Amino acid sequence: MTIVKFLRLAVFGIGIGLSAPAFAAFAVGSVVENPATLAARDLDELIGMVGDGINPSQIAMHGGDFEAYFQGSENFRAGKVFEAVVAERANLKLLGGKALLVTAAEGEKQGAADMMLATKNQAGYVVNELYQLKLGSGAAKQALTDLKYAGMKVITTQEAYDQIAEEVRRGISKKASLGKEISPEIANLKEALESGRILKELPGGVPLPTREEVKAISKVYYSDIWEKLCKAVQGSAATAVAPVTEITIEAELTVASIGMELLAADEALVTSGAEAALSSTRRLANLTGRLLQELGRGAMVLDVGYTSWLVGTACGKWQDGSMATDEFLVMSSMRTIKMCLEIAAIADPELFSKAAFTVAFIVVSGVDYACEKFFNSKREDLRVALMSLETEERYQMTRQIVLGN
Repeated sequence: MTIVKFLRLAVFGIGIGLSAPAFAAFAVGSVVENPATLAARDLDELIGMVGDGINPSQIAMHGGDFEAYFQGSENFRAGKVFEAVVAERANLKLLGGKALLVTAAEGEKQGAADMMLATKNQAGYVVNELYQLKLGSGAAKQALTDLKYAGMKVITTQEAYDQIAEEVRRGISKKASLGKEISPEIANLKEALESGRILKELPGGVPLPTREEVKAISKVYYSDIWEKLCKAVQGSAATAVAPVTEITIEAELTVASIGMELLAADEALVTSGAEAALSSTRRLANLTGRLLQELGRGAMVLDVGYTSWLVGTACGKWQDGSMATDEFLVMSSMRTIKMCLEIAAIADPELFSKAAFTVAFIVVSGVDYACEKFFNSKREDLRVALMSLETEERYQMTRQIVLGN
């Protein structure tokens, strides 16, 4: 096994178990009998239903420093908090038995729609419209042309809506001054704004939240959980932890595991995305974990480049006929999948500690290695056969020459 392959497996070697959430595919006409969205007592509880938990493995990686952690996960957290904020604010104003439901809170965490507008009847709440939520203007515009979101309305932040409206205004003004028709892209955006496919305000007439509002709510919510669990872990681990001067990496892992046990024992904290954290007095030892994480991500960046080179080389060999089509297809597919997994992990550090992701990467790496050995062996057998054939032909030619003389 090469060093690169060893690093691939080593980087993803630590994980915790994940259970695949069950979900139902909601569509217009679906009935939600007892909406969990409306059962939430407040915004914090709704965020807990919608957002994913913070993985305890991030404790050592960030040395108990919430600011360091949140800086890297801010956008990811804000996206889910955005859904909860929109639902909570809209439902305060909606009348006539209407409600805005978050699909993740209702059990659908894998579906395309983020939210749905439903009307109450005797059976429950009947879904009337589906919505896709996007924080930025670029993502909102892309959602308009994505077939996965066909038929859905788009909700974005106030800043993003204003940016799109300004882009349309400038596009129309520029083309009008030149006496030309507007571009298809501007025409599509104009139609989306005018038809209401990009919502100007939330259902119920509530103003769109700003991105800064969402980020601020997200930070307050997760920092509060972080602080409370820091105290919980310190209290539970006080008798098991040596003085700071005697802290070792092994002790760090012990305390981190205590945090995981606390999370597992407290279902409410796990549901709300709670996280255990080490005391700030132990940051020095935890820096080792953060350094190892960065080294691992750096190794993956290098490996993505190396694997890209391998795929390009294989493409050249296939084109000049020195590599069989079946070998090219298999090896290129495996390496492309690996690169996608590595790029996903580089972009989102949370994936480092997810068992499902780890298993997927190890399986793909194992198949890649086995296929490489198989094709190399097959190629060597062919080379030996060709050498044997060449040797036999030379013998026969020499024999004929000798006998002829």
